[in-house]
Amino acid sequence: MPTLLELDFKGTPPATGGPPQMSDRVDPGRYRLRVEKADRADSKTGKVGVSAMFRIDSGPFAHKKLVERFYFPRPGTDDSNFGLARFHQLLIALGGKEQTGKVKINLDGLAGKTCLADVDDETVAATDQYPERTVSRPLSFYPNGAFEATAAPAEDSQPALPEEEMPQPKAPAPVEAEEPAPSADADEVAVNIDDLFD
Repeated sequence: MPTLLELDFKGTPPATGGPPQMSDRVDPGRYRLRVEKADRADSKTGKVGVSAMFRIDSGPFAHKKLVERFYFPRPGTDDSNFGLARFHQLLIALGGKEQTGKVKINLDGLAGKTCLADVDDETVAATDQYPERTVSRPLSFYPNGAFEATAAPAEDSQPALPEEEMPQPKAPAPVEAEEPAPSADADEVAVNIDDLFD
């Protein structure tokens, strides 16, 4: 006698495959994200980095995973400050204070904090192990309430206002530090992570 199993897959699309830490695919739009975890993830070229995993907080894509990586310039190089500026933007969006010097950050302290983010598609090139694929990634981060009229994504994940009418947040001030890379030397640290958040 066959063993029968009745399952209802309504509202349950297949799980997405791909490398570990890869983002799920969601429609482009603005979402409230919750930091699930943040880990140090240095680049192959020796840049200090952070890999942050977010979960979408609500709406039709609730609980979908998004991953973003931030890489910081190496001391004494002409590496771009862009990754550091974006991470600073994330800290402010999560409720942190703007910083102008060195800080020591316990990444575990970011877990559970929320912010808004604009999410868009990115094409990841094929590798020996995986075919080319499209993933979603958060591009810009904003404090909760920055867009009161559009803080929660619409059911179709599209902004409530046309893009040209969306209020534009102030860009975070550039980080001005003696050395742009995070320091592992606690004696040089001016601010502790607990002091970043009210």
